[in-house]
Amino acid sequence: MTTEGSDCVVRFESVGLRYGLGPEVLQDISFALAPGSFHFLLGASGAGKSTLLKLMYLALKPTRGLISLFGHDMATTSRRQFPALRRRIGVVFQDFRLLHHLSAFDNVALPLRVAGVRENEIRKHVVELLTWVGLKDHVNIRPTILSGGQQQRVAIARAVIARPKLLLADEPTGNVDDRMAMRLMHLFEELNKLGTTIVIATHNETLAGRLGHPRLRLDAGWLDAGTPDQQAAGKTAAGAFAAATSKSRAAQSSESAVCMWARRSDLPLDHAAPGRFLPWLIAFMVYLAALALAGMLLLNAMAARWDRGMGDTLTVQIAPADSPEKDALRVRATLGILRSFPGVARAQPIDEGRLMDLLEPWLGPGGATKDLPLPRLIDVELKPGAQVDAAALAKRLAAAVPGTAVDDHGVWLERLIRLIRTMEALATAVLLLIGLATAGTVVFTTSTGLSIHREAIEVLHLIGAQDTYVARQFAGRALAMGLRGGVIGLVFAVPTLLGIGYLATRMQAGLLPDVSLGPQHWAALAGLPLVVAAIAMVTARLTVMRTLARML
Repeated sequence: MTTEGSDCVVRFESVGLRYGLGPEVLQDISFALAPGSFHFLLGASGAGKSTLLKLMYLALKPTRGLISLFGHDMATTSRRQFPALRRRIGVVFQDFRLLHHLSAFDNVALPLRVAGVRENEIRKHVVELLTWVGLKDHVNIRPTILSGGQQQRVAIARAVIARPKLLLADEPTGNVDDRMAMRLMHLFEELNKLGTTIVIATHNETLAGRLGHPRLRLDAGWLDAGTPDQQAAGKTAAGAFAAATSKSRAAQSSESAVCMWARRSDLPLDHAAPGRFLPWLIAFMVYLAALALAGMLLLNAMAARWDRGMGDTLTVQIAPADSPEKDALRVRATLGILRSFPGVARAQPIDEGRLMDLLEPWLGPGGATKDLPLPRLIDVELKPGAQVDAAALAKRLAAAVPGTAVDDHGVWLERLIRLIRTMEALATAVLLLIGLATAGTVVFTTSTGLSIHREAIEVLHLIGAQDTYVARQFAGRALAMGLRGGVIGLVFAVPTLLGIGYLATRMQAGLLPDVSLGPQHWAALAGLPLVVAAIAMVTARLTVMRTLARML
């Protein structure tokens, strides 16, 4: 929502702030900053200067009153609009708030990367600006190696690299000598001449008096704004700083999708202890999932094969007679009845050789079965969709050929398939539980990572990073860990499945159905790491987005 006086960069009207139930630390603050103005914010330590700046760069919400930034009423501005507003603000924090796992170069480059500037453009602008602030030989040095003054210059370079419309600096000269302090003040003045509105909080009255810019004075939470200053933006200044920042501003206006999806991270996720165990936890879950999935696929194939091969068949058993001649007559009589019975498509006697092969696993090889009186079997195939009354057929056969029996495969096959489907459902439940356990593990590690890196994430937010920018880094890490753990788990699962298949083959010999995995089964198992990695990535992203939504 655009407010009245939208020509002002910043407008405060009767703003108050208190922490919890305590007294107000800022009381009835009212002032306005015109575009291109330059103000010093003065006051003793503890007067509330840093708190006032936090309200201006959206790190705090006021208890009461109206705050307008760039014509937007902050009370009615949605949280989704905050990143775009923050990218128009440069902040020099009093405690620098540099990311210590990144080099000086990467710290300064953050605002440009958040804005989507191409990497080749970033390198040129960052090196130019670090050279200008006297850190040319410290480009690849991490902040922990730099002195306090050098860290402050890195923080200032990060604040101005993107040519912000509003620059807020909290004690920017507190850790440098007078010569460097004046050099940094000239940097701010040149940026101001390019149109940037500047507020510098300091307790250094001498420095403020030397430069002669208008002053805002805080005293015990009350602001004396003095006479409103309507200083206009000056003409563009020349020099190395102006060139570097103007180029970076032009590059910032052209966002690069390639940069936004680059394989890099501004957070030290690789060094977080909980994340180191994630691949092994995922590997164990993928191992169990592979076994459950293989079992489910085999059961499904087995049920389909039995249903297809035996669902429309019957077996007729004829008790042995006193002589082979009588056996032959009984078989012919039975075949005659079967072939004339409604619904029967084919009736074929099982020859003695095949019968011996079926009995060999039970009675042993060789001629042990030759002296045994064996029944004759007839394989009956029904017409598709035919409903044959097995009881009526058995009654008719028994009357014509005593000692016959009809085995209806459909009865016991239906029970067996029902059992297999139940086992499939259990295997599916196991897979779902494994998926939920994987998601839960990723939620835990991601939440822990968010807690560990909260300070770094806050810095990214305050320089204008969207929630998706942070979430993408966690999601990319989870994807990599999921793939790594999935491959490890699959590597262990394959020999296990091959070993089970080998033992089952040794035991088969007619006792067990074929339990070997086909190409389509192996393809399904090979996709497990991808599925688990996708679950990890989506879970991490949702966890980050939900958590960051609760942050300012």
